[in-house]
Amino acid sequence: MENGIASCVEIQSSSKNNYWASFPTIESIDPLRSYNKFAVTQGDLVGEWQENIGSYANYYNVYTGGYAGMNAVSINSKMVLGENGQFTIEHKAHLVWQEAKFFDEKHAAHIK
Repeated sequence: MENGIASCVEIQSSSKNNYWASFPTIESIDPLRSYNKFAVTQGDLVGEWQENIGSYANYYNVYTGGYAGMNAVSINSKMVLGENGQFTIEHKAHLVWQEAKFFDEKHAAHIK
C-alpha cells in the first residue's frame, strides 16, 4: 500500500522455486507495479462495446421455509464510439419483482 492506495500484482510462475528466484522479497515485486502504463487515445476506443449481465434470487420464509417469490434482472448495455467523436449508449433491462418491468434508454453525444 502506498499513500493509502492498495494495488494488486498477479504473478504466474512455472514453479515455486522459479517464483522465489525471481522475487526473493516482497520489495522485489514493486517494480512490476509501474509496468503496462501507456496512454489510451480516443482512437483506441473506437468501436462497439457490449455487455450482458443477469442475476436472480429466490426468497424463502425464514420461519416456515415456504417459497416467498423471486427477483430477477437482466441488463444489456451497448456503447458505440465513432471515429468522428460520435458516442451512443443504450441500456435495456427486464426486471421481475411481483410484476415484470422493462426499460430501454438511449443517449447520444459528441466527444471532442
